[in-house]
Amino acid sequence: MNKTFKIRLLPLMCFMLSIGIFSACKKNQDVSSKIELLSFGPTGAKHGDTLRFFGNNLNKVTEINFVGAVVAQSGFLSQTSELILLIVPNKAEKGFVTLKTPDGDIVSKTILNLGVSVMVTTMTAEVR
Repeated sequence: MNKTFKIRLLPLMCFMLSIGIFSACKKNQDVSSKIELLSFGPTGAKHGDTLRFFGNNLNKVTEINFVGAVVAQSGFLSQTSELILLIVPNKAEKGFVTLKTPDGDIVSKTILNLGVSVMVTTMTAEVR
């Protein structure tokens, strides 16, 4: 390659790298401020059991609505940006759970089943 070609290629490479760096920073900033519910459980919890909600920016959740019951933020056992702990209310029923936030409601994708009994029907030889 000749020297003139290398000199012309250098500004183009710098421009492309700067576009990549600036677009990567914007993606990280958007994700970090989004309130997300990743999972919760145990799904077969009983009334009075501790329920855990895992996600991002959960410290912004103001209340959690069950079918038949509401738990305000003051009723949470613990609340961090990644975890909320609370006691399943006695009036809660089977159904979707809704997290109330300043940015809008977040409805769980799975149904909270209460009092699901566990039954072992078979065992492998290794378990015995």
